[in-house]
Amino acid sequence: MKLRRIAPGASGWAAIAVVVVVAEYKDSRTMSDFFYDVSRHKGTGLALGIFYLSLGAHLFGIIPRKYDPYHVLAGATFAKGREGYGWHS
Repeated sequence: MKLRRIAPGASGWAAIAVVVVVAEYKDSRTMSDFFYDVSRHKGTGLALGIFYLSLGAHLFGIIPRKYDPYHVLAGATFAKGREGYGWHS
């Protein structure tokens, strides 16, 4: 029986899901509770809003790839050896 290779993106999302489930299980406060509290502090609400708007725009492909901060960061950081995974423009 031959095992199929899991795509890096799929394994990354699976790892995030595991971390979220473990974090929710280990603490009486949820991650949503923490986010709500942090977003109410002076100065952090705007920063979180910008971060989540940019993340959502990235995930839904709204930002053109050459202006997408996540693709730019990934391209600058992981450019070597990533041609097959869409990291280049």
